[in-house]
Formats: sequence, structure tokens, C-alpha cells
Amino acid sequence: MPGGRAALGCQVIFGVAPQDMFPRHYEEVEETIMARAVRFHQQLEGKTDRKSARKRELLADMMKRATGNGRGA
Repeated sequence: MPGGRAALGCQVIFGVAPQDMFPRHYEEVEETIMARAVRFHQQLEGKTDRKSARKRELLADMMKRATGNGRGA
């Protein structure tokens, strides 16, 4: 798996997004990040301050993208 710059360079050259070019690696990274997001969301439960509310919004947006319910294009 190439680094971030190389993966983006491949997208420029081949016109294919890194997650499409390296789907197995993308899925592994996505699973790891989403597991962390779930734990973080649990830590935010019961907090009512503005920062926590904004963090919950960002986590909800992540979940929509991960499940395909918020993907553009």
C-alpha cells in the first residue's frame, strides 16, 4: 500500500480513488476508524456542551458515509 501522497498521485494518474484502487486496505482502515468512533461516541454520552454536540454530529456524518447513506457523486 503506497503512502498518502503516492495514493493521491495514483488517483491523478489513473483517475481511480485510492479506496477503489486498494479496497482491502481501505476496508481495514475504515473498520479501525469506525471502531474508535464508536468508543468515542460512547465517551460523549450524557455530555450536553456545544463541543460534545458538534463531535457527535461529526461522528454521525462519519457513520452515514461509512454505511453509504451520505455518499456524494
